[in-house]
Amino acid sequence: MATAKERRDIFYNVIARVGLDGDVLGEYAKAMNTLSGMQSFNEMNPPIPPNLPPEQPLGADTGGLEPDMGQNTPTEGIVP
Repeated sequence: MATAKERRDIFYNVIARVGLDGDVLGEYAKAMNTLSGMQSFNEMNPPIPPNLPPEQPLGADTGGLEPDMGQNTPTEGIVP
């Protein structure tokens, strides 16, 4: 159910939209019904967590060191 602040904000929005001479009570009831329906939908359909690859422990095979990929190996001046 909506909190008092949310109900107040909805009431203010209804008044701003239809004015005090309009069908404030009817429009407020429609807005509250819509909010209730949205909340029920969200409760019945929780968000699906993203599929993340399984985490591998750090250094499982390397003793805590990252494998050397040759990215920082100097190549200039090496004579084969």
